[in-house]
Amino acid sequence: MKEYYTIVTSDVAFTYPEAKELARTVANRLEPSSPYISSDRQLPRFVHVCPDVREDVAYLHRLCDKGYRMSVLTGYLKVEKLAFVLQSLDSSKSEEYLDDIELELQEFKETVYQSLTATHHPDYAGEGSGELFFPVETGEYDGAGGSAYLEREGDRGVW
Repeated sequence: MKEYYTIVTSDVAFTYPEAKELARTVANRLEPSSPYISSDRQLPRFVHVCPDVREDVAYLHRLCDKGYRMSVLTGYLKVEKLAFVLQSLDSSKSEEYLDDIELELQEFKETVYQSLTATHHPDYAGEGSGELFFPVETGEYDGAGGSAYLEREGDRGVW
C-alpha cells in the first residue's frame, strides 16, 4: 500500500459516516512519523482546511485523535482578498506615467478558515499496524473520551 508524505483536503463537507472513511484513509495512507523525528524535515502530515462555519470538522478531529491515535492540532487562517479598480494608461502617454497612477481599492474581503493538522504517533511503524494505534479498526476504542460518534455498525461487530 502506497503511503504519502502529505495529504491535503480542502472544504470537504461531510457528515459522520464520510468523516469516518476520510479518517481511515488518512490513517492508512499517511507515512509514519518515526523516520523523520531525528531529521530536520517536517513530519508527514494531513492538513484539512475549510470555512470557519463548518461544524462537522469535530467528527474528523475526534476520529483522528481517539480512533487512530494521531496528534491533532487545530487553528485558524485569516485570508484577505483585495480587489482593485481597473485602471489603464491612455495609449498616447508613455510608460513614465505609470508611476503616477495610484491604486484604488474596490473591495476588501476577509475570510476566516479553520485548519486541522494531524500526524502519526512517533511510535507508529506504518502499514496500518498495531492495535494500539488504530483502536477504531480493532474494536478496542471504548469511547472513554466522551465520544458518542464511534459506535459499532449493526451486529457484525465491525466499526
